[in-house]
Amino acid sequence: MANRDDFTDKTKRVLAERAGQQCSNPNCGHSTAGPSDADSKKSTLLGKAAHITAAAEGGPRYDAKLTSEERKSPENGIWLCAECADRVDKKENEHQFPVELLKHWKQFNESVTGTDYASLQDRAHYPVRKLRIVDFGGVIGDITINFGALTLFYGTSKLNQSVCDLLRTFSEREKFEQTRQPRSGVRSWNYGIIPIVEKISLGVTVLTSEPRYFAEAGKLHITLSDAKDFVVRTTTDDVAIFVGDAPLPVFSPVLNIVTIRKNFESVVFSGDSEEEFDDIRGLSTFFGVSVKEIRDCIQGVASDISLFNYNYKLENESNLLIKLSHNRDFLPIRVLSSGELKRFILDMAIRVATYSSRVRPTVMTINQSYISSLDARGWADFLEWVEKSRPPFQVVADCCYRPSEGDLSRALCYDAVGTDMAVTSFGLRTWAEFQKAESEGAKGVI
Repeated sequence: MANRDDFTDKTKRVLAERAGQQCSNPNCGHSTAGPSDADSKKSTLLGKAAHITAAAEGGPRYDAKLTSEERKSPENGIWLCAECADRVDKKENEHQFPVELLKHWKQFNESVTGTDYASLQDRAHYPVRKLRIVDFGGVIGDITINFGALTLFYGTSKLNQSVCDLLRTFSEREKFEQTRQPRSGVRSWNYGIIPIVEKISLGVTVLTSEPRYFAEAGKLHITLSDAKDFVVRTTTDDVAIFVGDAPLPVFSPVLNIVTIRKNFESVVFSGDSEEEFDDIRGLSTFFGVSVKEIRDCIQGVASDISLFNYNYKLENESNLLIKLSHNRDFLPIRVLSSGELKRFILDMAIRVATYSSRVRPTVMTINQSYISSLDARGWADFLEWVEKSRPPFQVVADCCYRPSEGDLSRALCYDAVGTDMAVTSFGLRTWAEFQKAESEGAKGVI
């Protein structure tokens, strides 16, 4: 074809290196470089640089508005294995591979490999790389989830544990010891207690018309950013953790997690009288850190990391006062409205995670149902802050409703695909798709 704006060799090399020499299609991910079978001194390249918008008129996704330089620039290219590149470059497949999808594939892969989003030094702040779930907790089959600096999930209520809870299996002894494979042949599953308002909770049990059957054993396989792998194997009666094929005789946390737990009010505001109130001890219990660490988080973490521009001070070494951005006076945290209290919980979790990250790589996990009274704008402010500020910790959130506000470009967004206790995949979505009430098709399913 005449007048093709082909990539230069330099551009092809840049695309390959930014993709980590692997196919950017999340359904594929095959390595595109390796040793040559014919010559021990040579390597074999199995990848191709495909155009996101066609190199010439008449090709797939051609954009006449682009200049020749724009058409052959790295921004208009995506690195794929030869097989995926051939499919993407066929005109008849244009509707299957729209521009937005290819851009999302590219962004996703570069986020996972760490290029563009984070330097080598920054990547040390994001400890979780992959979680593989095999026939466990409502997942049917073998699913691998890639994680970035900010990773969001919707629909994980179909599982008997959220993704955040699955990660905590590698962090908390109690959570690990309670992990079991669902029992086959039963018609109900207990999803635990969901807090509604202070001192009122709702127990959720799902009933099915027919019994369901699960594999006798399940597996959780986590890969950390330092390339270490750990595997939790479960049955209906037992659980064990392995490094490779070697079982560990005693559980030891392999992941450092700061999490927002349920029942904040009953944990933190547990005193029956004003004399018994001890906010600092309550916050220590809620976040699972020492009283000294909570005080250090309040007094020693720079105020510029505050999400909502709150100021704090201690009263009598035990009670915490807060000055909201629109108030002139400090107030006890127990007089905050429900929405203001949830904003405070997020702000304090950021401080604890920031403090924790100074000692070791940290993941902040959030089950949105535990702060469900936070308004949509407050949740959007948090997500946008994480993406733009790039805090020194990783964030994973299970969403209980689809976000109606906010604008993200780098978050990894997944939908759980399947039915209750029968999730078959996690669909990778663009932010716009993630916000929709109904996902369209199975684009990016992994």
